[in-house]
Amino acid sequence: FGVETEDEAKELLSLEYKRGLAVNDYLEDNITDEEIQKYYDENIYPDIKASHILISVDTTDKMSDDEKKKAEEEALNKAKEVIKKLNDGADFAKLAKEYSSDSSNASKGGDLGYFNTGDMVEEFETAAYKLKLNEYTKEPVKTKFGYHIILKTGEKEKASLEDSKKSIIEK
Repeated sequence: FGVETEDEAKELLSLEYKRGLAVNDYLEDNITDEEIQKYYDENIYPDIKASHILISVDTTDKMSDDEKKKAEEEALNKAKEVIKKLNDGADFAKLAKEYSSDSSNASKGGDLGYFNTGDMVEEFETAAYKLKLNEYTKEPVKTKFGYHIILKTGEKEKASLEDSKKSIIEK
C-alpha cells in the first residue's frame, strides 16, 4: 500500500475510514424521496411461506452424459407425476412425505417456513413469489438441487415504506 511504518499505516486506514464516512454522508444527504420510493416499489417484498416437494436428480460424476440425461428425465417425469396427483386432489403434505428428497422438511410436509428475497435460490424464489396463496406450481421448477413443486402457504404484509427507509438508504 506504499507505507513503510506503522504510523503511516494507521494514517492510511484513518483516511480511508473518514473517506468512507464522507461518501456515506453525501449519499444519505442527496438521495431523493423519489429514489427511495422507486427502490421500495421494485425491491421490497413481503415475507412468504411455502412448502415444497423436491425431486432430486440422482447422478454421480462417474455416469456418462447419456446416463445423466436419463436421470434428469426420470426426475422431471416423477415431478410431473406428483403434480398430476395434486391436480387429482391429493394432499400436498402427504406427497411431500412420500416423494420429497429434502430430508430437512419432508417429514413436516415440505414446510419451509417464511422467507424473503435472497433466502432461496433465484429460480425457486421467483416461482414462489409468482404464486397466489394456496396455489402450487403447475410445472416443476428446476434448480441446482433438482425439480421442485412449490405450494405458497402464507404471505405477510409488506413492510411499510417508513420502516424500510433506513435500510433502503443504507443499501
